[in-house]
Amino acid sequence: MRNYLRCVIANKATLWTYAIMACVAVIALFIIIVLGPTSLLYSPESFAALWCFGMCSLLINLCTGFGYCTYSAYRRTKAHIQEHERVDERFSSYMRYSYCNMRGFELAVSEAGLTI
Repeated sequence: MRNYLRCVIANKATLWTYAIMACVAVIALFIIIVLGPTSLLYSPESFAALWCFGMCSLLINLCTGFGYCTYSAYRRTKAHIQEHERVDERFSSYMRYSYCNMRGFELAVSEAGLTI
């Protein structure tokens, strides 16, 4: 779980979408529980805007696989480094084909203290 959280923090797209989804949930609960139906913010338009922000961040998070692609690349790179004690050029170019893979690859390489 700790490694997954490191990968989420390394992948800025996943980090921001998790943050936006959390903010949307907190704002919606604040409007419903604290402000109540007498508030001006308790309107269909407010909840529609919150729904749009939540859905957009959810879709972006789906595209990143909720950080799974980054975590998978991180684990593969760690295993590669343990097996070969270095990162060869062919593996490096293979792991850099997407943003998520690149983030996981760079995180594992920096933790191992190697240079790319």
